[in-house]
Amino acid sequence: MRVVIIGSGIVGASCAYTACSLGAEVVLADAALPGQATAAGAGIVCPWWSEQADDSVWYDFACAAARYYPELVAGLAPADVSYRQVGALVLAHPDQRQAVMDSFLGAVTVTGRAELVRRGDRAAGVTVGGELIEADAVVAAAGAWTNAFLPPGAVTVEPQRGQIAHLSVESADTAAWPVVLPAGKGHYLVAFGDHRVVAGATRETGSGFDYRVTGGGLSQVLREALAMAPGLAAATYLETRVGFRPMSPDGRPVLGPVPGTDGLVVATGLGPTGLTMGPYAGAIAARVALGEQPGADLAPFSPLRSAS
Repeated sequence: MRVVIIGSGIVGASCAYTACSLGAEVVLADAALPGQATAAGAGIVCPWWSEQADDSVWYDFACAAARYYPELVAGLAPADVSYRQVGALVLAHPDQRQAVMDSFLGAVTVTGRAELVRRGDRAAGVTVGGELIEADAVVAAAGAWTNAFLPPGAVTVEPQRGQIAHLSVESADTAAWPVVLPAGKGHYLVAFGDHRVVAGATRETGSGFDYRVTGGGLSQVLREALAMAPGLAAATYLETRVGFRPMSPDGRPVLGPVPGTDGLVVATGLGPTGLTMGPYAGAIAARVALGEQPGADLAPFSPLRSAS
């Protein structure tokens, strides 16, 4: 069975990995557009630090996604995917205290903008650069660009711009530094082993696909970073990355078969928790595309609700 997956971010990559593991022939297509969320993301796996945590359906799915990571990393061994468990520090003001996947087991990868091919009411494949790639199933995991790939009105996700600053602390060994999370805010600090500290992130709803670093966005990120860790004032500024998060209307993932088009599966809408939920959502999408049991109740994540 051949499966075509649109999007090679963390969701699409995980979908490809699982589909290959289940014996499918896999083609992974990506348009390589600027602002892909996975490439810009800091890499935090943290289901409980979110404004969505009060939604029990969302929270249960996010926790299951976080629990899936050790299994995935073990399956990818001996590849180094930079997964580490370093803990987190949650910061509160006094009045708040109560309150890498570059191998797909043989998947073929192509670069270019994909367009869905339908025969009757069934997804028959895609065209990429004018070339037809036939398929038994198609998975749309194109993040914030998913709307444009699917039939009109099938799904509604909107891009939310995030600007993330990278700093270097040359004098410190940052490899085991914990993630720092200020309570009640969307900002954070996360460290890597090359003296790098990542400070994020803006959440700019209504941004469209405006791929720019702005003065206001960079100022906001650095201001919040220095409030958490004043010592970073002496750090070297390296770069700012920009990514577009795929946001669903209610904040829940959009995951499952697309009604009205047999053989078409969608996996998107993970918002700011894409790196937490992405591998799990991608694995589920692969199982659905191959006719396997998904291993989770997908009714709360139906694409129909996001299109209504």
